[in-house]
Amino acid sequence: MSTPSTIARRLAATGAVATLSLTTVLATSAFSAPADEPAAPAATESTDGATAGQLAPGIEEALGRDLGITYEEFVANGDLAAALDAALPALQEIDVTVSGALVDGEIVVYADAANGDLTAAVQALGGRVEVRTDAQAPADDDATTSPEPTDVPEATEPATFDAVLAEVNGSSHARTFAAGSSDSLWAQGVTAVTVDAAGQVTVAHSGESVSPEVEARLEAFTGITFEQREVAQPLAQDQIVGGAGFAAGPDEDGFYALCSVGFPAFDGSRDNPAIITAGHCTHDDAANPVVRTVPSADDAAFYPDPSPQPELWDDLGEYVASQFGGPGHAPGVAGTDGALMEVTNSALSLLPRVSDWTTEADDDLAASGPDVRSTAHATIGADTCRSGRTTGWHCGEILEEGVYQVGGHNYPADPNDIRLVRGFATLALADQGDSGGSFISGTTAVGVLSAGGEFDDGTPYTIAAHLDEVLETVAPNAEVVLLIDVPTVTTTGDVQTGAAITGTGVAGDTIVVTPTTGAPFEVTVAGNGTWSFSAPAEEGAYTFTVQAVRSLNQSEVSEPITVNVVEAPLAAPAITSPADGATVTEPVAAITGTGVAGATVTLGGDVTGEATVEANGSWSFAPAEALSYGTYEITASQAVEDQTSPEAAASFTVAPVAPTITAPTAGEYAQDELPTAVTGTGIDGAEVTVLLNGQPLEAPEAATDVASTFAAVTDGAFSVALPTLAPGEHTVTATQTINGVTSVPTEVVLTVLAAEEPAPDGELPETGSNDAGLLIGIAASLVVAGGLTVVVRRRIGQRG
Repeated sequence: MSTPSTIARRLAATGAVATLSLTTVLATSAFSAPADEPAAPAATESTDGATAGQLAPGIEEALGRDLGITYEEFVANGDLAAALDAALPALQEIDVTVSGALVDGEIVVYADAANGDLTAAVQALGGRVEVRTDAQAPADDDATTSPEPTDVPEATEPATFDAVLAEVNGSSHARTFAAGSSDSLWAQGVTAVTVDAAGQVTVAHSGESVSPEVEARLEAFTGITFEQREVAQPLAQDQIVGGAGFAAGPDEDGFYALCSVGFPAFDGSRDNPAIITAGHCTHDDAANPVVRTVPSADDAAFYPDPSPQPELWDDLGEYVASQFGGPGHAPGVAGTDGALMEVTNSALSLLPRVSDWTTEADDDLAASGPDVRSTAHATIGADTCRSGRTTGWHCGEILEEGVYQVGGHNYPADPNDIRLVRGFATLALADQGDSGGSFISGTTAVGVLSAGGEFDDGTPYTIAAHLDEVLETVAPNAEVVLLIDVPTVTTTGDVQTGAAITGTGVAGDTIVVTPTTGAPFEVTVAGNGTWSFSAPAEEGAYTFTVQAVRSLNQSEVSEPITVNVVEAPLAAPAITSPADGATVTEPVAAITGTGVAGATVTLGGDVTGEATVEANGSWSFAPAEALSYGTYEITASQAVEDQTSPEAAASFTVAPVAPTITAPTAGEYAQDELPTAVTGTGIDGAEVTVLLNGQPLEAPEAATDVASTFAAVTDGAFSVALPTLAPGEHTVTATQTINGVTSVPTEVVLTVLAAEEPAPDGELPETGSNDAGLLIGIAASLVVAGGLTVVVRRRIGQRG
């Protein structure tokens, strides 16, 4: 192969927007290439990423320079941001007004009102809750991040991000981003709608003041901050790690568009390698195919000076889907800025890493940079670092998220070509050619670079499209390549046959266990981060490997692990029926259980005998007579060859069924219909005890008429006299006892009504209103004659 070709660099038309007053499109510097195809040198691959203990100087330097933090603090903040993002849906089920952010490395959740459940949930995350005020100030009062607001119109309704964005969209669909409307305020000078950590909504506008139309439409909202920001512009290149450079084209004029890799991905299958980058890098689907550029010749190797000679390297792939703005790249419709590229060069590897651009001189961007371990929605207040082929590695805080106007490829020649991109803003330095590059918080992938602009005080900022929204919108079957740790096996040395072989991993991951003999099998990591499987029944060395699988991502296969399987002592058999502590109401015809196939089970205690364990591990013993009413205690041991197990024990009760109370039945009873006895049915020979309101009733014994607290069941029936019942509620219960074993009770609840007292004047008691004008129709006679009806009525007398 020949050496990488040298390319004469030329500035494309899109690069010229850097001289406009609009925020710069960091999308495409361009250069022309010779007609002959460039040769492709062998790519250097590495899977050894920097760790906290052996970091490349570039990461520590950038974090200290841009954020004033260590790498460990950067990773910890990224983990906090990911935890907050994962918890937000549950928190918003408690309170829909919830938003969250990181403030000085602490999780802070904002809500409109205090809520005990919310406070407890947030404290479980190690965070705190702050209640918003009616005029909530931005979380950061620094002028470089929160410029002084312009005059705010008089307002009456608290501003929420969704409500304000819906009004700006001219639609009720704030977050679903339905097609644009003629009522949209995006055409009236609005350049961004954002919300910060504390829920402060900001509407940015072009020009020095808010247009009258915007002011009129938003005057109903309180608490909006207005500030000047011009229309943002897209940013536009290596090895398949995040932040590497590539060139798309050439176009009809021989120009290539330069952009940066966001994140390597799998598109629906591990057999479909792909790349996630910015949608505007496709020039609205006009830029294809894509080739890698040589890192040592990219601008980041010379920054802040430009590269004297960018160089093409080898084939990378082709764009297969993209969106810049609305669906189909529609201007004026809010959407995302993302693209999916198919990797067609089978010689390239996908690595879960973002380059920190400290090893570009060796053309080996994979040699240094943080690993990508998860993805999440960006969290306001979190620290983030970005990587790209023009400026390399830079970091900043996530200031806000929102919807931003970004100039399209035909802007400003076509003033209507303005795209609306949903994303977040940071102060991390970026420039043309960085577009599509990675944004990472700790080890969590959060976005791809979309555009750059300036706040109204001249402070530059960058805009990234949310990675989760790019995946959902443009690449719904794709998953970012993640570093998955090899599972840990915690069992060592000897393990008994059938005992658990254990390990740890990430909750929800699938662990693929592959023994040296036998088929592979899978176990799932439990919520507490542990997994296990049973050791085989065969003694001796048991060797296996483990691998963690998380959807399309998977860890490396572990080194072979060997444990020594030893024979477990013979365990006691199990008695399964009747179970220990059980009460049954039918005679027991068999005792059953489980044991070692072929073992002899010996029963002792109240039941004696032997049984053989079947091949399926079950045994059963039938007493000569079924066990009738009573309490039983039994033991069971098993023997195999010269081994005898310890004893298992069980106690159970065979009890009679509850008797039936046939009278009285539940309900209300008047004084002239009081029940005089409790009667019912039971088992012949049983003794029935009847309780009235918890106290036993006496019953005469048949032979002596001597009072007793129980009644014998004769011919299946029993009867116990009831005393006169006072008005009120009464509970009657009955149990029957045989062989000293008592059944569960049967219960009847009845209510005795109080007697009606006669009225003092001898008239009927009042049953209705005391209104003297109300007549109760008491028909004395009804005579129909000559078409007349005669009704005799009687007026109810009144008391007093």
